[in-house]
Amino acid sequence: MNPAELAEVAVQYLDLQDASQADTSALSTVITASRGHPGRLVRFLDVPSIRAAVTGTGELPANLESLTGQGQAFQLFQALPQDMRRVLAVASLPGLVVPARWLTGTPPGILGVPPLTEVEVEAALTTGWVALDSTGMLRFTSETAHHTASRAVPAELTSDRQRQILAAIAAYVDAAHNNDSWTALLSDVCESLLNALTAEDVRRLGFDPNPAWQAELIRIRRVTGRIAAEEATLVQLEERLRTGTPSAVLVVATAEALLDAGHTQRALDVLQAELDRLSAKYGIGAAATLPALANLAAAWAVVARKHQGYPGAQELFEHAIGLYRRLLQGRVSHLPKGDVRILNTRRTVAQLLADAYRFAEAIDEARRCVQEMKSHPEYGPDHPDTLTTRRHVAYWTGEAGDAERARELFVTLLPDRVRVLGPDHPHTLAIRHNVAFWTGKAGEAERARELFVALLPDRVRVLGPDHPDTLITRGNKAYWTGEAGYAEQARELFAALLPDQESALGPDHPTTLVTRNNEAYWTGEAGDAERALELFVALLPDQERAWGPDHPDTLATRGNVASYVGKAGDAGRAQELLAVLLLDHVRVLGPDHPNTLTIRSQFAYWTDEAGARLWLLPNEDRWQGHNH
Repeated sequence: MNPAELAEVAVQYLDLQDASQADTSALSTVITASRGHPGRLVRFLDVPSIRAAVTGTGELPANLESLTGQGQAFQLFQALPQDMRRVLAVASLPGLVVPARWLTGTPPGILGVPPLTEVEVEAALTTGWVALDSTGMLRFTSETAHHTASRAVPAELTSDRQRQILAAIAAYVDAAHNNDSWTALLSDVCESLLNALTAEDVRRLGFDPNPAWQAELIRIRRVTGRIAAEEATLVQLEERLRTGTPSAVLVVATAEALLDAGHTQRALDVLQAELDRLSAKYGIGAAATLPALANLAAAWAVVARKHQGYPGAQELFEHAIGLYRRLLQGRVSHLPKGDVRILNTRRTVAQLLADAYRFAEAIDEARRCVQEMKSHPEYGPDHPDTLTTRRHVAYWTGEAGDAERARELFVTLLPDRVRVLGPDHPHTLAIRHNVAFWTGKAGEAERARELFVALLPDRVRVLGPDHPDTLITRGNKAYWTGEAGYAEQARELFAALLPDQESALGPDHPTTLVTRNNEAYWTGEAGDAERALELFVALLPDQERAWGPDHPDTLATRGNVASYVGKAGDAGRAQELLAVLLLDHVRVLGPDHPNTLTIRSQFAYWTDEAGARLWLLPNEDRWQGHNH
C-alpha cells in the first residue's frame, strides 16, 4: 500500500476523525517503517508508546522495531547462547512442528550425523521456544517463535548444512509414505513439513523437492479448508509444470486447485498440455498417454455437468463423450480383454450420454455393460454394480419416454434386489419407489398412489421418519394422490409435509422448495387460484436467493406466477410477465428447449386472451393472436 493508503488505515485504526488529529511527523516515521504492509503498521500502532506518539500525547521511541512483538522476540533470540540459537534454527527448517525423532535419528539412505542430538533437543526445551507434546512432536510455542528462529537460519547454518538437514527430513517423509506411517500424522504436521520442503527459499538452496509433495500439500489444504489456493500459488504451479520436472500427480493437483478457484479453462489447459506432451513423446493413442487422457476427459465431464440444462452444455458433453470414447478405444487396444478399466470406461460413457439426454445411446451402452458384467469374473449377475447398471437402463428407458417399459424393467429387477440385498435394504426400497413412480408415469395414478402408500411405512421403519428418502416418498404419495383426482387431499398432504422438511432439511433445500411449489400447484388445482398465486409469489424470491434467477425451477415459478395472474383475471399483466420470461428462457435455455416452448405456448395463449393482435419480440418470431 502507498503512504496515503496506510495513513488512512492508521486514522481508522486509531479511531481519529481525520489525519489532522495525528502527529504528522510521528505518523510519517511509522508509515515508513511499515514498508507498505498494513499488518506491520497495525503491529506498530498496538505498541502503547508508538500509539501515544502518533496521537500527539508522547514521544516516538528511537528504535521502533525493538518495541513490536517480533522485534522483542528477535532481541530475546539474540540473547540466547550461540549453540542454542543454532539448535533452534535447525529445528525451524522442517516447519512449525516435526517429529522429534526425525531430528535425532539417521533416516534410511542418508549418510552423516543426525541434524541434532537428543541432548541438544532436551536443552532446547528449556528455552521455552519449543515444546514436546504427548505424541512426540516438537512444536514451536508460537508462530512468532518459529518465524524468529527461521530468520536466523542463514546466519546460524551454512547452505550445505541446510541442504543436509532438508535431505534428512525428506528421507523421513519418503520413508513414512512407504511404510504407511504418514497417514498416522495429523494433517497440520503433514502440512507443516510439506510446506517447509516445497518453499521457494528451499529451491534457491539447490534442494529439488519431490513434485508430489506440492501436489499433496495442495490436497491437504483443499480438504481441510484452512488455506485456499491464491493466484500467486496457482501461477507458480503452472510455471513449474511448464519448466520443471514432469509430474502426473502435480498436474492433477494443479488442475484441481484451478477448478476449485473457478479457473476452468486454465485447468483444462494444464491437463491438455500434459496429454500433448505425452503424445509427442510416445505417440498419439499410446498406452502411456491414457492416464493423461483419462484426467482430461474427467475434467471435461465435470465442466459439462456444471452447465447441464444451460446453453452450450450440449457442446461440452459432446467433447467429454468424445474424449471418453477415445479413452475406451485406447483401453480396448492396450489392456487385456475383460480388464475392469474397459468396462468402467464404457459405464462412464453411458452415464455421460444420459446426462446429455441422449438416452437411446446411453441405454445401448448400458445394456452392453450389463451383458459383459453378468459374465465377468469380477462382477457376475448379482454384483451390486451389475444391479445398479440394470437400474440405470430402466430409469433411462423411462426418461426416454417409455414409462410402461421402464416400469416392466423395474418390476423385473425388484425380486433380484430382494434376493441379493433383502427386502429392507435401502436399494431395494429405492426400486420399489421406481416401480411406483413409473406406474404413475405410465398412466396409472391410482395404482401409483397405492404403491407409495404401501412403501411409506417401510421407509419410516427402516430409515426413520426424517430421512430424506422417507420425505421424498411422502412427497410422491401426495403428488400421486393429486394426480389420482384428489387435489384437496394432495394440498393437505404437501402442507403437512412442508414443516417436517424445513425442520429436517432446511428451508432452502431443493426438496423443500419443490414441496412448496407442489403445495402451491395443488392449491390452485383445488380451486383456490388466489391462494395459489400468493404461494407462488412467496416462493419466487426464496428460489432466486437459493438457486439464482436463471435456475430452470426459478423460471418455472415465474411462469406459474404469470399463469395465475392471468387466471385471476389480468390477462394483460400475464402477457407482459410472459413476454419478459420468454426472453429469459431463450437467453438461458435456448429457443428450442422444452421449457422455452412451453412458455412460448403460454405467451401465445395469454396474448390471445388479452386480445392482442400482433407482438414482436427482439430476435423472436412474430406472434399473432386473434380478437374474439
